[in-house]
Formats: sequence, C-alpha cells, structure tokens
Amino acid sequence: MKRILLSILIVIGIIYPDLSFARKMRLEKTRIQKPSELRNHPIERLLSGTGYLDQTSRDANKLLILLIDFQEDSDPQTTGNGKFIQDPTGYNMPLGKPPHDYDYFVSQSEVLYYYYDAVSYGSFLLDIDVYPQTTPGNFEAYTLPHEMAYYNPPGASQELMITRFEEYFFDAFTKADEDSTLDFSQYGHFMFIHAGADTQHDFNGDSPADIPSFFIQVGTGKEVTVDDDIIIDHACNVPEMITQDVDEIPNGEGFIFTNYGVINGVMVHEFGHSIGFADLYNVYNNTPQVGYYDIMDSGGSGAVNFAWGVDSLFSIEGVYPALPGAWSRMLAFEDNFRARGILKDISEFDLSKRINILPVEKMFDANAMNDSTAYFVKIPLNDTEYLLVENRQSDPDGDGGSIPIWSDDYRVILAPSSTDPNDPNPNYEYDWLLPGWDYYNEELIEPRTLSYGGGLVVWHIDNALLEENDNYSNNTVNTLHSRRAVKIIEADNIDDIGNQYSMYWQGTAYEPFFKYSPLLNEFGDFLGWDDDYILNSNGELEFIGSIASDELSSTSKPELASNNGDPSILSLYDISSYSIELNEERVMSFRFGIQSFDVTEKIAEYDSISAIGYIGNTEGYPSYSIFPLIADNNVQYFSLIGENWENNLNVTQSVDFIPEFPIFPIDPDLDGDDVFQFIAGNTIENFSPDAIYQVNYSQNLSDIPLMIESWEFPTLVVPTQTELNMYYNGTDSLSYPFANVKITFDGSRIVASTTEKIILIPDFMLDGALIQEIDLPDYDPIYTPVNYIDMQDPTRNATFVQTRTGDIFRIQNGEAEEIFRLSPYTDLPPSQLALGDFAGISLIFGAEDRVFAIGLDGTMKSGFPAYLENKTIVPNSYPRIIAFPDEIVALLQENNGYVAVNLQAEQILKYSFYWTKQEAEDQFYWDNYRDKLFYIFADDDSHLYSSYIESIDDDPIIWNGFRNNRYSLYTGTANTDLPITPHLEAYAFPNPAKTGEVRFKIIDARNDITLKIYDIAGNMLHKNTIEWNLGSQQDIRWDTSSISSGVYFAVIKTDGKVKKIPFAVVN
Repeated sequence: MKRILLSILIVIGIIYPDLSFARKMRLEKTRIQKPSELRNHPIERLLSGTGYLDQTSRDANKLLILLIDFQEDSDPQTTGNGKFIQDPTGYNMPLGKPPHDYDYFVSQSEVLYYYYDAVSYGSFLLDIDVYPQTTPGNFEAYTLPHEMAYYNPPGASQELMITRFEEYFFDAFTKADEDSTLDFSQYGHFMFIHAGADTQHDFNGDSPADIPSFFIQVGTGKEVTVDDDIIIDHACNVPEMITQDVDEIPNGEGFIFTNYGVINGVMVHEFGHSIGFADLYNVYNNTPQVGYYDIMDSGGSGAVNFAWGVDSLFSIEGVYPALPGAWSRMLAFEDNFRARGILKDISEFDLSKRINILPVEKMFDANAMNDSTAYFVKIPLNDTEYLLVENRQSDPDGDGGSIPIWSDDYRVILAPSSTDPNDPNPNYEYDWLLPGWDYYNEELIEPRTLSYGGGLVVWHIDNALLEENDNYSNNTVNTLHSRRAVKIIEADNIDDIGNQYSMYWQGTAYEPFFKYSPLLNEFGDFLGWDDDYILNSNGELEFIGSIASDELSSTSKPELASNNGDPSILSLYDISSYSIELNEERVMSFRFGIQSFDVTEKIAEYDSISAIGYIGNTEGYPSYSIFPLIADNNVQYFSLIGENWENNLNVTQSVDFIPEFPIFPIDPDLDGDDVFQFIAGNTIENFSPDAIYQVNYSQNLSDIPLMIESWEFPTLVVPTQTELNMYYNGTDSLSYPFANVKITFDGSRIVASTTEKIILIPDFMLDGALIQEIDLPDYDPIYTPVNYIDMQDPTRNATFVQTRTGDIFRIQNGEAEEIFRLSPYTDLPPSQLALGDFAGISLIFGAEDRVFAIGLDGTMKSGFPAYLENKTIVPNSYPRIIAFPDEIVALLQENNGYVAVNLQAEQILKYSFYWTKQEAEDQFYWDNYRDKLFYIFADDDSHLYSSYIESIDDDPIIWNGFRNNRYSLYTGTANTDLPITPHLEAYAFPNPAKTGEVRFKIIDARNDITLKIYDIAGNMLHKNTIEWNLGSQQDIRWDTSSISSGVYFAVIKTDGKVKKIPFAVVN
C-alpha cells in the first residue's frame, strides 16, 4: 500500500488555530500559478450523469451516507490498506485527524448541510443519516467482498471497467441491505464514502487502483433493488481522504506542504450531481473551463494555509469549497429563487434606475430586496443563449476575514462564516478563496490582513449546445473549449480560463467586472481603487485614474456577442466597483440598456404582442405622436409624454384578427389626426383612440391605401385584387382596371406595380395627363418601387424598381433602363431597396451575404459590396439608413436583428442590433420637439421597450424602411461631380486564401471580363468569361478547396486592359 504522509510531517511542532474564534484566520490568497492537475479517470464520463431535484417529493432532502471498506490488502497500487484509518499516530494537526470513525463522518456530513443551506438560501436543508451507526471505539463499515483494486483494475478495458464499477455499485448497496436497521425508502439521495483516497488526487500516478470520486449513474437493468422493492440507480462516490503525494516547497527557513486536503470540496461537488448539477470542467481531460468560480469545476481546489510549526504552512485543499456559479444554482433552485426575487429577469427592472446586485454569499435578506435589487439577473441574448449576472465576493461583508465553524473535536471545518458561528442565520463566506488581493493594515486597532477580490461575474449560457448530443444529460457540457455551453465572459479580455498556455488557467482576480483598476504596491498588496481626480488648469475635475472593466457591449473588450458572432443590441454599462470600506457590504450595481442609445425603458409587457404600428400624428391628445399596439388580442395606444412612451389614454379596443399588412397611419380627412389602418381581406378597420369605423370593399385589398394630398383634389387611393379605386372631393370616385397592384407615389404620380409591369398614373384632373405602362420582365410586385426627387434638378427625378432576380431598373421619362444585375454575385433573392444620401444619393440593398450600395446610374460605390461573414440578409426585408451621431449606416435585416454597414462598406458592431427579436415591426422615430431619436421594439417574451439618443438636432432617419415618408419617397440633391476616368483595378482577397475560396474584385470594369488562373509553373488551371453586370465593380469567386497550397496567378482582362494578380492558397 502507498503511505499517505511523508515522514517529515510527523515531526513538525503543533500550533493549533485560534479555536476561540476571538480573531479571524489569515488565509493566504496567493496560489501556485498552475496547481497540480487532478488526474482523470474514464469512468467519470462512462457511468456519470446528472440527477434531478424535485423539492416537492417527501424525500427530496433526505441523504443516506454509506461507509464502505474493502478486504484488507497490502497492494502498492492503492492508498492505504482497504480500511478506514483509526490510528492517529503521526497526525498531529487536528484537521482531518484519525480516527476516521462514525463521529468523524457525521461531522463531515454537516459540511453538506451548511453548504447547501448557503447555496439554496435556506430553502434546501439536508436531513442526513450515516450508516452503519456505531459508537466511539466500535467503528464498523460495510465491507465489500473484494479488495479495492478489484473494482478499479489498472489497465482494464473499457468493458471490464464498466462491469467492475457496476459490481462495486451493486456490492455496496447489497451489503448495506443486510443491515436490518436501514430503511432505504426514506431517502432520495445516496453517497458512498469509501476507505482510502481517490484517483483524482494521485498526483504522482503511483496508486492507479484508487477508486475515483464521481457520481455513479447506472444504466437500465443495472439498478439495485433493496428492501425488496426499492430500486436505486445512482449514488455519489467519495473517498475517506484526498491527502496523498504530499510535496514540500521551500518557504524561508521552513516549508509549504501541498497536496494535503480534506474531503469537504469533493463531497459538495459530488452531491451537486445528485440534485442536477453538471461537471463544468472538460470531463475528457480534466482541464478547467470555468475555473475557480464554480464548485463543479475548480471551485474545490482552493487551499487554506494553516501555520504549523515556526516557519511552515500546510496548504490544505478543499476546506472552503467555492459556491456553485449562477447557472449551476438555477438547475436546482430556479423556481424557488424566482418566487423570492433572488433571481430576476432583466425585464423585471425599471431600466431608468441602477440595478443593484447583492453578494451571492449573503444569506437571503428580505429586507434588502426591492424593485431594483436581486442576487442574480438573467438577460436573454437570442432564442437559445442568455447571460446570468452575479456578484461574487471573497469578503462579502467587508470585515477582512473569515471565521471557520469547527466540529466539536476540531477535526472538521464545517463552514466558513462572516458572523458569529452561534448566530442562527450566518452568512457563509465560501468564496473566500476566489482570486483577489490582500493588504496588511497596521492602522487598525487590531492590525490584520484584509482581503479583497470579486465583482460581477457574467455567465454566458448556450442552451443549443447543452441540448446538442444531450450534453447536459450526458454530463459533457464543456468538452470543447471553443464551444463551451457554459462559460464566463472574462472581463479583462484575456483568455485565461481553460487556456492550456496560460499560467492562470483556473482564473484570475480580473475575470469579474468592476469599474476601477486596483492599485497594487511592488509586493502585490492592494492599496485601493485607482479612481483619483485632479483639478486641472481650467478649474475642472479631470479623471487621472484607470478604468478596468465598466461595460459589456458589442463594442467593449470583451465584446458581448452570441456564440455565432452576432453582436448583441444589449449593453451592461456604468458597472460599479465595490466598496472597500471596512465592514461595508460589497454590493455592486450597473445600468442596462440598448447599445449606443442613451436611455432604455421597458414600457409594457404582455402575454403576446402581435403587431407594433407605425407612429402617427394626432392633434387632439397631449402628444402629437402616437402608435397602436396589438397585444393580448386588444389594441392599445402609446403616446409620447415627456421623455417616455406611455399608455396614458387608457383605451383598450378589441381586435379579433391580425392585420395582413403593416399598421400604417393615414389622415383621410386632412384634419391632422391620423387613423391607423388594420387590413384583412376586403375590410379596412380604421382605428383611433376615439373610434373604430369599418370600410368594406367588394374584393380583397392588395396593398395599403395611400392618401395623396398634393393633387388638385386630395385623393384616397385603394388597390384591390380587381381594380384601383380613387376617392376624392368627398363622395366622388373613379376606378382603373389595374388588378393586384402595389402602390407608391413619386411626388406627382401614383406608381402602381403589378406582375411584369409598372403603371404611372398622374393626377386625373390635369389636362392631357396620360397613364404610362412600362413592361418589366421578371418583375414581381412584392418588390416595392422607390422614388427619388432631386431638389435642384428635376431631370434627375426617377423611380427605381427591382426584379425578383435582383436586377434594378431606373424609370425616367416613361422608359425603363437596366442599371444593375445581381446575377454575377448571387442567385438568391434580394432585400427591398433603400434610397438616400449614403456618400451621395445611393440605392442600398442586400442579397445572401453581401450588402450593395450603388449610385443612381448603377455604379458600385467604392468598397462595395460589403461581405458579411456567417450572415444572410432576409429576402424582401426593408433596409433603413440612419445617421447616428458618429456614423451613417445602412441597417439590413438578418434573422436575429440588423447588420449595420457604414459608408466604407465596413460592418459596424456598435449599430448591429441582435436580440431575442419579436416578429412585430420595430420602429425608428425622430421627435423634432425633443431632438431625440427613438427606437421602439419588442422581445420574444412580449416585453415592449423604448430607447432613445438625446440631442439629435436634425432628422437622422434618411430612409425608414417600408413606405419611407409615407410614399416610398426620398428627396435630396444628387452629387454633380464629374466622374473619375475609369481604369482597371483588381485584387484578390482573402490573400492568402485559407477558407476554400478566393475572391477577385474588379473595379471600374466597362465590359465583359475574362479570368484565367495559372499555377507557379505557368499551367492554366481555370478560364472563364463573366458577363458585365452594368456596374463599375464586379466580384468573382473561385473555389480553392481542392487546390494544393501554393502560389498562383490570376490574369484578368476587360475592355482591352489586363491585370495580373498573385495570390496564395493555404489548405
């Protein structure tokens, strides 16, 4: 058998800890940078799994611990002799001291009680029995029929290994079942504590037959039946001890002894599985993936340093196991935490106020709770991903120390507490050993070392990865570092946790978010926050400190993004630091909003939101701005009161259908009061806060009506499936036989579009006005024409239409001219067109993974098309063009939000909005009275939000999507600069090509293009002629996936000009 302790440990003198609790222990906060790695055992993933906690069941809190030993042996491949240690000789320090008898393990069971009391905030109080029950001096265990090595034979095949551990499981329960005093029906949870040590702590690798610690979950048919009819399929497996392979590190004139430990951490970890926790380290190779911040990873590996002898310390692992992270806790206690306000969704807060996060180590305090306070906050990112925010603190009460609660015989530390251990409601400082800093304060009445460390820990959870391959159920949550289902967003933007090349791969003090950087002296002692200001020469306060991490957004470092790279619309900002005043609780806070907007508010919440109407005008109410909302089968109205959108009219109108078109405002009486058109079939229901009136037509409508105010008679235009109707002069009307048309207005004429035809209809009261019909092959009226009016030169006025294949035509003087072809780029359908000043008057649209910007003559804007990695533009969606304070961007719809592209064809994360998007239309609106740009949107939980940017003096909305300016119309001034003389420019990208594709961009082409590709030896590999797309720029893709790595040349020829481009391929 392998000896447990080195002989040097026996002769060290005894200095007991202060058992009176009159002062707090000094706990060393520094760590060996890369501690000894725990050994991995394949059975952990072959037979392990996750349990489930049903707190409504009568045995939910009942745990049976069985003490298991083996046939006595002298096998050098195991630690000990198969029996529990009863002889205390050589164990001078009381912590973990034998005899390891019944009383000792009863004390160890109290560790579980205290820990899960803290984890559950008092809602899960374990009732634990230890068997066999014996008296001091008469210790017994359930002795299995084999030696330890039989159950874990070194070098065994996977099949034999599983068989032996199933046999171990069966033998343990079968032997215990012989005890007539045991009633298994009383228990919902089971734990084996076996004699000896475990595989994981065999650092030297010289006791390979030690049984691993793990949660055993046997398969169907391998269950054990006890008490004749009680079926058991799971149990936690924990060793008597974890101390082995003790190492000594020189420390001055003495030593620090490492690899010494107690089983507190192992017990609480393995029992976590029984209530549904999953391992968060990589179970295939035992590498950390969330590190110290969860007991289901490295949270049990922190060591407490006990002074022992004059100059020596024992570094004892497992004494203070860290708390589970936020996600682990929710697995067992989410419903309970929600009911008590411990966990809140971000939508539950008033976002105009700071959100306060209590230290998770603080026991539940109802008096500390209010509408702006929680322990945990859940923030959705998309349909499958979300954040959990918690405040982790090594010293939550700020008193600088931690009091251990000891067993009566001082052999077991039951719990760490920040209050008198006799207090019936103690705070538990399990996170005392999280990474942080120390400072020895000599100015205190009782000089002592104070501890600092913690902040907002932000967890990123991906349910899709948890469900993939049943990763949660199979206990394989984080088996690939680059695709972790549960991870921490590291605030310092340094990939430490789980990084095999990092010296700090279990985490550092800089993983949590806090505002100011710490000031440290040359010894690494904490001196305070670097938060100083000075009065500068202008008499103004100037910040001269250093910001650590006070924001998490799509533009911060680290960035807030989904696992597929979508930047989030959300922002956690103005994150505080925690107080470092003595005896002051370490509460933290942050603001929450929409990235790039100054203020965000939740203005309503419903069971379902079906539609958000466009914003209209009213003169009869406190606000001129109003929009309708269909929610929970009713219509309500929100108007702008002060700075907020409010449902202040208290009007609720029933609606029993969902409109077939966007809810658009119209002023049919020209009295300044819009009504909102709800259209279904042949019916228009005109809604306003005052009334609802219905208009029926003989046929279904094909589009939303238009109100034309500039004609001689203001005219209401209503398109149906059989005709185009016009109503004017009160009761007069006329009809045109144009069926199923979509309609816009170019400032003087109705632009009616139908299959393969555009119809221009002037004011019918004008003498000699003619209707013009223009044929457009492949035109589908789902693509809305856009209209341009030039304020300086009316000869530039034009209508632009897009065919179903993405070809664009310019209509002027009754003729259609093709100015752009999409086919050389993609055969997928495009988005709708946007039109506006985008580095000159431009047409903006997207198709597949590209965003296009072309001039009014079809010329591609410099740098376009912009390529979007892993993004696809939604066909038929409506782009917007917005002049934000620092950037003009085009917003194009992707499945989960909007991609923002600027004038330089760059994707701008700051304005790329991704969230759990509701299908209801979201709205941009500029209020010229308040100089604010508002953004109104809903999430898929049917919460309605409003965000705004302040101090916007001029209307920033260049193009607002569907029916811009109510008519699909833009008015501006075209750039009259002379064009630059074209010349051939071309280049290859990416270069080198590593993704299986190289692209060639040809600039200023004026004719068909010939592309030839040669290898380095001059052999031609490819030749192709590409039709000119009528624009000045063209992109050509070439598949390199089957091409060998090397250097190649592309020769491009067009319009008599030749360009030779070298490029590299790496495969």
